[in-house]
Amino acid sequence: MSAVENKTMIFEEMKAILKPYAKLFNEQKNTKTHYGLTLNKEVEVSGRQLKDVAFIDVIIQKTYVGLYFMPIYAEPELKKIIPERLKPCLKGKSCFHLKSWNDSLKSDLEVLFQLGLKSYQEKQWT
Repeated sequence: MSAVENKTMIFEEMKAILKPYAKLFNEQKNTKTHYGLTLNKEVEVSGRQLKDVAFIDVIIQKTYVGLYFMPIYAEPELKKIIPERLKPCLKGKSCFHLKSWNDSLKSDLEVLFQLGLKSYQEKQWT
């Protein structure tokens, strides 16, 4: 499998995991290289009213598929409970670089997305 095919496969697998979340969020982006979910409503963050607050973005980059997991910004404690196998993929505060795919990674991402959803639900953002 070529690098392009691999990134496309990872991207499509991520979209498949995230599709059920589209019922709770807006599909802000849905192209061949970018899939993004944002909140359906305006919320208060640090005393400011914001709309289109991101939940997750998945973007095919040059050498990896980037997963931008915004719940970490809203709830920094999430960083402490990220599944261990995902931690090496975390680059920066909320961006995961994914270069390969397997069932363990899929399972860990499903856990991560549930943690993010729970965080947003506790804030009554969904």
